Amino acid sequence: MFFRKRPKREIIFFRHGETDWNKAGLVQGRTDIYLNPNGIMQADNLGQVLIKENVDFVVSSPLKRAKTTAKIVLDIIKKPHNLQCSPDLVERDFGVVEGRKFNEILIEYKDVFDIMDNDAHPECMHAKFPNSESKYEVLSRVMNYTCNFMDSNAQCNKLAVSCHGGILRYINLFINKKITDYGNCDYIKVDLDSLKLYKDKLETIHKKQ
Repeated sequence: MFFRKRPKREIIFFRHGETDWNKAGLVQGRTDIYLNPNGIMQADNLGQVLIKENVDFVVSSPLKRAKTTAKIVLDIIKKPHNLQCSPDLVERDFGVVEGRKFNEILIEYKDVFDIMDNDAHPECMHAKFPNSESKYEVLSRVMNYTCNFMDSNAQCNKLAVSCHGGILRYINLFINKKITDYGNCDYIKVDLDSLKLYKDKLETIHKKQ
């Protein structure tokens, strides 16, 4: 008797389309901003790309820019709008730098950025702006949610997650040890087995604190 091998289970994390705050270069964490016309077009283009990925489910951050992007993608890939949103997928809380020009805070908080962007620094995962979240806190909630979703939905081989640029950036830095800036509607793909290993590694880092 032959058994069909199960396809590799994967998660696609994608950034939402452009907003006016993105266009203006403002730090946009928890502030709930709509997509602008260009962002809507970007979401449509992303949907066209994801058609070939055979996505089973789409989940989303509850913020309007991510949720709208997810709904446009669902339309394009012809999936029902049974969209599950979770606060675990929301953008990083940026604290006192929320709404400010990104190029200004790069200068004012250069010491924080130097630590956060240096994977070899012992405080890389825990450095943060005043009154904000750390990368560890963001990655923990995102990885826990996505792994739990896949464990609870055995029929899902490929999950697409509509989220935010900070999340993609931190996942990439943690996994690939390099800094990459993700544009609107860019995406990264991680297989579930690897994501679980990264989640375990993240928990180990926390225990050492």
